[in-house]
Amino acid sequence: MAEAMGASCVGSRRVLRFMDGLERNLSRTCRGLLGEHVCDAPDGRYPSKLFPEGGSALIARHVFDRVGYFEESLELGGYDTDFFRAARSAGFRDCYAHEAVVYHLIPAYRVGLEYFRWASLRMGANFARMDRRFGTLTGVALKSIARIGQAIIVHLPLMAAAHVKGDASETMQRKCLLWRAHAYARQALHFMMPNLCKQAGFFRSLEFRAERTSVMAFRHQ
Repeated sequence: MAEAMGASCVGSRRVLRFMDGLERNLSRTCRGLLGEHVCDAPDGRYPSKLFPEGGSALIARHVFDRVGYFEESLELGGYDTDFFRAARSAGFRDCYAHEAVVYHLIPAYRVGLEYFRWASLRMGANFARMDRRFGTLTGVALKSIARIGQAIIVHLPLMAAAHVKGDASETMQRKCLLWRAHAYARQALHFMMPNLCKQAGFFRSLEFRAERTSVMAFRHQ
């Protein structure tokens, strides 16, 4: 497939498997927070806002020679997206192999409110960092305003409606999207006013490896 499409990076499906054997009724947003990766593009080409995932990808050696390796200094994770964005910017083509599947094992403690909150906040702040890394401060500020507006106008009312209906899956999804917007805005404020909005403790708690020191806390929720 890579040869046929002239692609140097190939991504695959990443499907969740819960280690306790129980399947959950989770929204696509929540499943994405747990690491599920599914692309609906029928022609095998990724849409502009979606990239291969590091845990389920095939990368040609010459891509590393040109772009370099994964950026380990990204404390909030996202180094796979950072790498594939850089590869795409350098002119390398990527594609999606529908037939290839990687199963991602999920421990039970991750399917809970506190973990989804932590993962959503981390993702929101990371989105802002990626937008700043590949864009401008003005662009991040404008996107932050748009996200806040969407949170207030769309996600908050829909979360309230889902809660009234007793739709737990939709309620959780909207909470995750609100947390994501919240963290994006905080990261944007830090970029615009680094001395006034340091928030060092907040960002430190979202570091990718912080989960390892928070596992017991998640398990006891």
